[in-house]
Amino acid sequence: MLSDFQYRNLRVLELRECIVEDLGGDWLSYFPESSTSLVSLDFSCLDSEVKISDLERLVSRSPNLKSLKLNPAVTLDGLVSLLRCAPQLTELGTGSFAAQLKPEAFSKLSEAFSNCKQLQSLSGLWDVLPEYLPALYSVCPGLTSLNLSYATVRMPDLVELLRRCSKLQKLWVSILHFSRLFE
Repeated sequence: MLSDFQYRNLRVLELRECIVEDLGGDWLSYFPESSTSLVSLDFSCLDSEVKISDLERLVSRSPNLKSLKLNPAVTLDGLVSLLRCAPQLTELGTGSFAAQLKPEAFSKLSEAFSNCKQLQSLSGLWDVLPEYLPALYSVCPGLTSLNLSYATVRMPDLVELLRRCSKLQKLWVSILHFSRLFE
């Protein structure tokens, strides 16, 4: 276990543009309870699952956390619990945005997003199901940046989403998914 001293001033942990293979999945448990200084956490490039309970504990004790970018292994249920722990986020990269559509899951997701009053940047949305896009509508008016480069969104759903983004300044759509927009 690493000492508290090693994490005392850690504000940013971003694993970017790399493939990190974590066979254990428990790397988040190494952050000591006294670690409360994180402002940005990005593990979107990780291939493996993370323990949501460890991530929840780290996020909930990081009151200054503004940016959180998850990998595709984080489920919608995990996303809901993380958003409840960190409604102060200004930048969010979601995990997988696909699951069997259940009214209670949609309701919890919508409620969690509606509590994120400061959210300005949204990305991730891997494997997004169109039925879940309306859960994002409450944060759309505050978004200045929307990255859909990992999402395949049909044109009618994209138009409906963008109609609500009155402050949007940056929009990313992958050329690989662009052709599917018109299907």
